[in-house]
This record gives sequence, structure tokens and C-alpha cells, in this order.
Amino acid sequence: MSEAMKDFAEKARNDVQEALGDVYAVTVQEVTKNNGLKLTGLSIRKEGRNISPIIYLDGYFKAGKADVAEDVLSLLAETPKVPDGFSDIRDLEKVQDRICFKLVNRKRNADRLEGMPHKDFLDLAIVFFVPVDMEGENIASVAVNNELASAWGLDADGLWELAKGNTERLFPESVSSMADFMAGLLGTGHGAEAGVPMTIVTNERKWNGAGVILYSGVLERISENIGKDLFILPSSVHEAIIIPDDGSSDEAALAEMVREINWTQVAEDEVLSDSVYRYSAGGDIEIAYGGDADE
Repeated sequence: MSEAMKDFAEKARNDVQEALGDVYAVTVQEVTKNNGLKLTGLSIRKEGRNISPIIYLDGYFKAGKADVAEDVLSLLAETPKVPDGFSDIRDLEKVQDRICFKLVNRKRNADRLEGMPHKDFLDLAIVFFVPVDMEGENIASVAVNNELASAWGLDADGLWELAKGNTERLFPESVSSMADFMAGLLGTGHGAEAGVPMTIVTNERKWNGAGVILYSGVLERISENIGKDLFILPSSVHEAIIIPDDGSSDEAALAEMVREINWTQVAEDEVLSDSVYRYSAGGDIEIAYGGDADE
């Protein structure tokens, strides 16, 4: 964090603390997000709570905005509220039916993964989180770190046993053609599809939905419907693109396409992988061409 950013964040902290009063504790935090992206924010914890929202300041700083307290307070008012049942997230009985999983890139999150229970999956990692509020468009969640997992008495395998079923229940799969997916995002008239048929795999919230490729039976059903093995293109942490492995596609060319999209169209903290994966009917997922695979 630069000195200029430190000064900016401290002024914002003082202004917000003064506006909220002593019932809140406002602190500056540098947070490492997915893929090593570092952001600076204000953690705003209400007395008696052990979960606090973080309002990020980087956008205001880059825009040269001097006074941000009013904006921060406005965002705080719109932040999903933590239900009373989650006031003590260290109580496993209160959260065990909400522990979920998502996929992240293993290499790009190597440092962060040291502090988080996780399971390696090819060149990716399965990590865990607890959605504490899923009302409205935004989802408030808490990442599961080593300290929290220790408090629950669970290791990565134990978390996976809970998370797999919870995630499939709380974030149901959404499987659609590219045409239908684009029409849903942009409205009718934007769903034209030509060339190789593409299937979009995500969840109904379209949030951290790439993990749906690990849901029970999803890839098997797609493969059966198409009648072919599958290529999996990780378009972001939120979804994956499925195309048939009909012998006409070159794995290296597909990986180059994924890499170009990652560099030009996907936010830094939403990139999943530059690799291309293959699913063989009745088998497992494997790396077809490893842009992010271990050497």
C-alpha cells in the first residue's frame, strides 16, 4: 500500500468512524482477493458482531475523490445484512448446512491458499465459503480460513463432504445453450449462435458458478445429450463453456482463445485458468492443454 493510499484510507476511516460513532469499529484493511489482487478497504464492525462488511476504497482513490465518507455510508446501507443466526460463525451447528465450495486457480492463489483449507483439483483448488446473506442481487459471504476450520474441527476433506451437497442445494446448476445464455443476459435478439454448439454451465445466481462442473451428474448428462466427450473452457470463476470433442477442435488453439479472453475481457480477480479440460464419458475431468498446469 502506497503512502498516498495509506493517507487516503486513514482520512476515510476517521470520517466514517466519526459519522458512525463508538457503536462501530472502523479499521483499514488490505485484503488479498482472488488471484492475488490486493485491495484496500474499510472494515466496519458493529458492536457484538464478529462478521463485518468491507467497503473498498481503491476506485475512489484512483478517481481522485477526496471525501468518500458519504459514499461509504451509502454503500454500507446497501450491504447485505448478516442474519442474527450467524452472529457466531464459529458455531458449526449454525453453519454446517451452509458451508459451500468454489473453484480458484491454484498457482495464482498459492500464497492465499496457505491460510485456507483446500483440495487440489488439477491446476485448480477447491476452497470453501459460507454465504451469510443471499437476498437480493448481492451475496455476502465469509471465506473459510484455517482458523475457522480449526474452530469447527474440520479439515479439507470434512469440509468437502459438507460443501458438495450444500452448494448443489443453495446454488442449483444452470445449464443452457450459448444462445439462451446471451439472450438471458442481454435480452431477446442477442442469442444467435453459429458454428460449434456451446453450452454454458454455471449456477442460478451466475456467481462463482464454474464449480458446477463438479456437481453430481452434470457433465455426464451433457455428454449423453450431445453424444460425445466434452471440452471444458473456463471462461471465468463464474461459468464454464462446454463444447463437444468431435475431433475438429485443436486443444492448443482452444487454450489460446481462453488465454486471450482472460487477458482482454475478464477482470483480474475473476480469471479461473488458461487451461482447457476434457471430460470423457463415464470418466473424469483431465487437462487437455495446460496453460496453467504444473510444469
